[in-house]
This record gives sequence, structure tokens and C-alpha cells, in this order.
Amino acid sequence: MLDGLALILASDAPTVLEFAGRCTLAAFPDGALAVHLEDGRGGSAVFPVGTASQSDGDFVIRVPVTELPAGL
Repeated sequence: MLDGLALILASDAPTVLEFAGRCTLAAFPDGALAVHLEDGRGGSAVFPVGTASQSDGDFVIRVPVTELPAGL
């Protein structure tokens, strides 16, 4: 379940898309899971999934916009 999507803007850091949610797989250690984004034309990017808090099941994925391929 995806709980939220945040667009984080800061003058001293690049823009980041942040996806947060809850699932039973979130109990894995940070970096053990990853999200693969694909554009349907062969372009893709992979980002690690991390735990969002100490409670079981919360996860967060932070995607730096500058690391996304054009068109993704």
C-alpha cells in the first residue's frame, strides 16, 4: 500500500520524489529491496528501498530527480 508521495524541494539540495508506504516486505534491511522504474521504451532506473521508521512495515523510496533518465 502506498501511503503518500512527496515532492521535496530545498534550495540547497536537488529535488527528490519520495514514495512512502507500508507492506510486509518492508521488514527487509535497508538496500535489500529496490524499485525499478521503466518508461516503456527501454529506459529504466533503480532506487533502493529503505525503512521509514522503527515500526514494522513502513518503507520509503527517495528518487533524486537529477538521477532520472530523460523521459522517465
